[in-house]
Amino acid sequence: MRETQRFFDTHPRGVVESDALRQNWLFGAPFHWMKDWASPTSIIAASGAGATLTDIDGNSYDDFCLGDTPGMFGHARPELARAVATQAARGTTFMLPTEEAGEVGALLAERFGLPFWQTTLSASDANRALIRWARAVTQKPVIVVFDGCYHGMVEDCFVELRHGRTRSDAGLVGQALDVTRTTRAVPFNDIGALEAALAQGDVAAVLAEPAMTNCGMILPVEHFGSARRRWRRRPARC
Repeated sequence: MRETQRFFDTHPRGVVESDALRQNWLFGAPFHWMKDWASPTSIIAASGAGATLTDIDGNSYDDFCLGDTPGMFGHARPELARAVATQAARGTTFMLPTEEAGEVGALLAERFGLPFWQTTLSASDANRALIRWARAVTQKPVIVVFDGCYHGMVEDCFVELRHGRTRSDAGLVGQALDVTRTTRAVPFNDIGALEAALAQGDVAAVLAEPAMTNCGMILPVEHFGSARRRWRRRPARC
């Protein structure tokens, strides 16, 4: 209660604006995950500089999200602002490639040693494409995820473990297909459960984060990463 009152005392404009957002935005924010914080109401951003955010009440925060990676170079970098302004004056959205696309493709191939690239507009779309490609290449239907994960707005990943069985997440409403037929959830850091899931021989891909970040900050136990890599190198079973 003391920390809640302290928040209200130091965020008076933010509390008012948060109430205003609820008038027209479902869940009180343009994206529902903007509410997935422990604060009593939304923190309303005003500006950013480098890795620091400032809200409309003048409070500053270390920004460990950086726009969920699109802002990984930092906020309000002068050179980036100039580049964006220059491009905006030429146009920002085309349904056609540009000369710069050729340059970027060559740089990606040089930097990472992979000849062909494709882009998506979000992490969700990237994961959807990855799942389809993995299933096409392996000719296997199942993906494995870890209970409590988040891989974007991807229906295949909206599952959870309940009583030891994979079930659709309670928030996955209106889904016509049973995603649990092709998605298997296992506990994070449980090498035995992971090995059992992979031993069935029908897994196309395992989606994983280096550390679980959607339910706090859960680091992998020793050898968990090497166990995943070891199973990845095993030949497929017929």
